Amino acid sequence: MEWCKGNGGAIGETDARVCNFRNLCYSNFYKMFLLDKPVLVKHVVHLATVIGAGIGNMLSYYEIPMDNPVLKNHLYINYKRGNYAMFSRIPTNNIAHDIHDVLIPLFYTLESEEFNKRPSHTLIFWFEDLQIESATELYNLFSRDPPITDLQISFQPKETLTCFENVTVGLLTKSIWYQWGFLLEPEGPVRKANVTSQHIRKFTEYVKKHLRLAPRCTENVYGILFSRKINRKILNEKELASAIAENFHTKVVELSMESDTLPYIIETISCAKFALGIHGAMLILAMFLPPSSILLEMYPFGINPDHLTPYKTMAFLPGMNIEYVAWQNMNSSMSFFSKNSVRKIPRESLAEMKFRLYHDTIVNISEVLGILRTTSLVASSPEYPSKDL
Repeated sequence: MEWCKGNGGAIGETDARVCNFRNLCYSNFYKMFLLDKPVLVKHVVHLATVIGAGIGNMLSYYEIPMDNPVLKNHLYINYKRGNYAMFSRIPTNNIAHDIHDVLIPLFYTLESEEFNKRPSHTLIFWFEDLQIESATELYNLFSRDPPITDLQISFQPKETLTCFENVTVGLLTKSIWYQWGFLLEPEGPVRKANVTSQHIRKFTEYVKKHLRLAPRCTENVYGILFSRKINRKILNEKELASAIAENFHTKVVELSMESDTLPYIIETISCAKFALGIHGAMLILAMFLPPSSILLEMYPFGINPDHLTPYKTMAFLPGMNIEYVAWQNMNSSMSFFSKNSVRKIPRESLAEMKFRLYHDTIVNISEVLGILRTTSLVASSPEYPSKDL
């Protein structure tokens, strides 16, 4: 082992354990990690910033000399040279978890003094049969080569021993501002977090630079409507977009993860004056909004806005300068359950909040317009009529 940093502190603390190993091997035969020399730390290191999510959070390893007879069952050695970062993620195709829980912490882990900003590093994710379609392009920005997953390693012959020359295990947690309620405490902002806009802006600038995006913002005011296509949909989003455009004399651009590329979404958001959408993972991309912008988050019927606040918390981080407002559907007749609301899960097995969260919504347009009239959008909209009219 070259170095080990931190003592495994709680989420949001900067002393979360991050360790570096040389020649850490994984045995397909024994389904465990092997290390060929003793180390002076516990045999457990956190793989993820999210604790208690029911995923492979811990790296456990067994110290064993490479000339030990127990290794006779390995006929092949797959030795991978280079520098690797090993970590885990929540088992869901959710870009908010990818960015908040993995990518921003990964950015600061790789930037740390111990990792020495080595540009040739490659990555290994350690999790079970997961896909990263929602953020593939972002993951690729942090390694020279495509990511390696444990699923790929498991496809090798059972007698294979896969060894990594230099592996950094774990992620620094100093950039975490929200915890998702997997522990005993309720979901909400991380207590004693020291995250500021500097943590966010440094990450977003890195992403835009390495995606080769150079947004040229003009004085033309426009906004973003985050559109969901599978569940938790806004059933009258066309009418909503038209009403906002007409009332505030501005353009509204609809963006969705299903129909738009991630680079296009990021580039478009980077010059927007405002963004709005139903509570959901895509709202994490509001971090790319410029300063002095507005974020309007909408909540389905039966969902208390005070209980789900990752994007509100982000908007209120010191220095973010994003004006945050919220709308909640208070009319049950404007809430609709559809076959895509919660796939393959019968209603009776769901908690009430989970059931309500995935409903489609007819948004009360006049209420949303009224909320927007309380924001700085009024002052920035060309030829906007007086509030007294």
